[in-house]
Amino acid sequence: MKKILLSFCFIPLFLSAADFNQGFSGNISFGFGIRDIKSNLSPLANRDYINSLNENPHSSAEASLLLGFELYYGGLIDNDRLFLKNYNGRDISGISLGYERSYLEKFTSSLAFVSSLREKAYANPYLIKQNREETGVSKFGIKLGTSYEIDALQNINLSYLFAKNKIDQELITLNSLKRDGYFHQIELKYNYSFFNAGINYDYNDADGKAQSFSRYGISAGLNHPFMQDYILSPEIAYNKIEAKKINPLFNQKASGNEIKFNLKVVKNNFLDKKNLYSYATYILKKENNDISFYDETYQIFLAGIGYRF
Repeated sequence: MKKILLSFCFIPLFLSAADFNQGFSGNISFGFGIRDIKSNLSPLANRDYINSLNENPHSSAEASLLLGFELYYGGLIDNDRLFLKNYNGRDISGISLGYERSYLEKFTSSLAFVSSLREKAYANPYLIKQNREETGVSKFGIKLGTSYEIDALQNINLSYLFAKNKIDQELITLNSLKRDGYFHQIELKYNYSFFNAGINYDYNDADGKAQSFSRYGISAGLNHPFMQDYILSPEIAYNKIEAKKINPLFNQKASGNEIKFNLKVVKNNFLDKKNLYSYATYILKKENNDISFYDETYQIFLAGIGYRF
């Protein structure tokens, strides 16, 4: 394990404030774990040098620290709140700052600004037989959300994210592979008691048309109490990715599929303290692409404690 990193973005916090409480509320968690990343594209895999574009993705395991938070301030007008919290999306992970309000008894809507944190990429990931230089990546945008409460056990959530992807130093010479651009994400989710299911459609509109793609998928999960004070939360998601144009370096489209599995266990009333909880989580994210250079596997295991207030 080469590094110990402080991560804000691998997983969201496990317990959310469900009510519009007056004043400050939320929770904070700290955790420690290990992540293993297998990739040719991510600098986190520590593969600055490659001999050819046909090489298998490199794997690197490192220690990781987690700081998770959800902070709310409610009661500005009526049934509303400001929030600052972790954000973990399909293409952007970092923080979310926004405003949320309940109205017409059954509706809740929100507006949030989201931004990535400390992301890195290779300035030219296709550079061979030379050290690939790292550069910063900025991802930021606006997310709109609306929720409708069908009854005490059921609700439907609809969200839309519009964001910009900016590479600080883009050294790719082929215009069709330029990565800067905008992306759109739409998701519809249904929650019933302990069960949830969703569908999504995403479109990445990059400057390079070989980097542009559409993605659509489904997800399903549980949030099931078991034993005393324990909550088990497995979730699985599947996405199909379709590139818009042929990648000229490989003479084919970078299309494929992506699967993500997430398993969390939360123990409430940790050490017999009402507001204290502990958690353990395992995340597996795997992309299989028609171009093997883009294949990636992320595995993360984290455990820690949190405080709810």
